[in-house]
Amino acid sequence: MANDRSSKSVWIALLMGPVLLVSVALLGARWAKAAESSCQHCAEWSKDPPGLSRTFVDHSLVAADLTTSTLTPSATDRSAVTLVRNFELTRTSYVALAFRCYPKPVSPFGIEIDRLNLFPAMLTNEAERVRYETEVFPDLLDAFKESGANWTRIMIRWRELEPEDKDPEEYEGWGYYDSKLASVAETGARMIVIIGANPDWAASTLDGPIDKVPIQEFTEMLTAVVSRYKDAPYYVKHWELYNEPDNVLAWGYYGQEYAEMLEAAYATIKAVDPVAQVLMGGLAYDWFTEYGGPFNRYFIDDVLEAGGEDYFDIMNFHYFTDFHSEWDEQYNYQYGKDLIAKVNYIVERLGMHGVTKPMMCTELAEHGYASDSGSLQRQANYVVQGYARGMSVGLQTMVWYALITYDEHEQGLLFDDLSPKPAYLAYQTLVSELGGATYRRAFASGDPLIEGYVFEMPCGEEKTVLWAEGPTSASFPVIDRLRVVTRNGDESLIVDGGPGDLDGDRDGQVRVGVGRRPVYAQADP
Repeated sequence: MANDRSSKSVWIALLMGPVLLVSVALLGARWAKAAESSCQHCAEWSKDPPGLSRTFVDHSLVAADLTTSTLTPSATDRSAVTLVRNFELTRTSYVALAFRCYPKPVSPFGIEIDRLNLFPAMLTNEAERVRYETEVFPDLLDAFKESGANWTRIMIRWRELEPEDKDPEEYEGWGYYDSKLASVAETGARMIVIIGANPDWAASTLDGPIDKVPIQEFTEMLTAVVSRYKDAPYYVKHWELYNEPDNVLAWGYYGQEYAEMLEAAYATIKAVDPVAQVLMGGLAYDWFTEYGGPFNRYFIDDVLEAGGEDYFDIMNFHYFTDFHSEWDEQYNYQYGKDLIAKVNYIVERLGMHGVTKPMMCTELAEHGYASDSGSLQRQANYVVQGYARGMSVGLQTMVWYALITYDEHEQGLLFDDLSPKPAYLAYQTLVSELGGATYRRAFASGDPLIEGYVFEMPCGEEKTVLWAEGPTSASFPVIDRLRVVTRNGDESLIVDGGPGDLDGDRDGQVRVGVGRRPVYAQADP
């Protein structure tokens, strides 16, 4: 795919005679300057195989001796150039070529497609299950692909794969999971695969300790699963051990046993696929038992005290805005606000045990009730706010929960009829605007109403995403004009001193209105 797109972007500026040769030579410097200064207008993303980072493609100009096919990079070149086949011409011409100029950071944008693939398990009517798999799920895959997300999360249920104790070649569930994972892989998504749902013959609880059989039964299954799905067409490289294991109905009071399971699982996964990454099961880490909830606050401490830190690569947790006060208000915002506060608290908690790990948030959500237009707008705003905040504290991946949820919480990006909520459009715009971005600093406006974050884009230009608690305005330095994109993706160019510049002066600054709906702002060359 990458080669196809790059080859299409290679165009020959001159092959049609002496007049055009002279014209293009005269315009070469101007084109080179444009290629350097307006990367956003001359770039596209190339898509690499699943599991590999995408790279940025910059169309720059080079001076080419087309007789010998040797290429002399122009001042705009940032990397090795693409070789052009030999043309029988006798003079140097300018040719626009596609370069891979900057590696794109691994995308942090993910969406669960259908609540960990729970729906087929919930449907007891076979006709409903067939309809879901043949009609609904393909539509969800299309919506996932069109969202721009790069990550998703899906569960393999041990009890469905091996309902009775058998050898791996006799597992009953291979066909279903082969089809499911292959269809997800076709979207280009990186999959985080959760192992969970113990069979009755192996454990006393659905998602708790494996206490009826030796752990070797579990690692036998893991060996078979990782071996089957680590390569084409699936390319699964991220494995998560149980969902929300801090639940007291699961592993919550068994931190030592969870650490022992991690040790066995880690060795098994790495033996089969040394480059695979093992995730701590995504911790709810809120609604604790002391508040009447089902989650043990000290589960992670128990795991680490039992030596579990050596047996997972990535710390993994969940964040739902319902519990924000547990992390920001309760501590008087000393850890920051919202998702940022929870991340900083977990980092500190791990540090108490001498542990530092990369982090993912594999469930992130806000409600968007179909009957409440205000909540739909808040959900759309939070899509941008949550991801921007998470990127600012270095989360590798954030997975929105989910495309659709079919429950009373209505946290999905789609309505139950699969039509898009405002949050879905906000998500598409977010990915479009911050794809490839690297966080640099908080936006310093001096206005206490404004929250904003400055990112560096792949060609070096800066882009700010910001919003405010109430109506206000913010200024941005510009050479001539400011590009502003709304939460919904509407774009405008505001000329310094022209209509839309609230200060009204041509002073090297453009001032724009800011409110509760996030906007993206970037100086336009």
